[in-house]
Amino acid sequence: MKKQVRLYNVLFPVWFLFLIPTAWLIVVPANFVIDSAVLLIALKLLGQELKIGYKKAILKVWLFGFLSDIVGSVLLLGATFLHPNEWWEQTISSAISYNPFSNFWAFGITLLCVAAAGLGIYLFNYNISFNKLGLTKGQRKKAALAFAVLTAPYLFFLPSSLLYS
Repeated sequence: MKKQVRLYNVLFPVWFLFLIPTAWLIVVPANFVIDSAVLLIALKLLGQELKIGYKKAILKVWLFGFLSDIVGSVLLLGATFLHPNEWWEQTISSAISYNPFSNFWAFGITLLCVAAAGLGIYLFNYNISFNKLGLTKGQRKKAALAFAVLTAPYLFFLPSSLLYS
């Protein structure tokens, strides 16, 4: 008997961009706008010069955000395609693909992948993006944490079942 392969959520979020190339026209500018808004708010709250700080950091923040999202996507994709046994495939891979809220394991793995991307966002921004803005260590930590929390890839939790109903 042939194994049935389910590919519900493989198009979200990384495969979505490759299967529907025009999605880049929406995702890239939307991500830039969100990163810009968070950066400007963070700089304002930290009492920094908006124009100078924005120019120095936005490109790094934006690119490292994408890189971190891709790392999280690869981890999630790995968990989805990992099939060490039938239980994993039916309980975890299928749930991650179709609806991460359907069981504890799928939710936990998805949460870990979102957290891994958020950690990447934090580390890149703390160590690189905000390094030359004249911020204190504490200010860099706050700004990097704000980015990690506010721009983590929460779309990983979007049930693809919504797309198929």
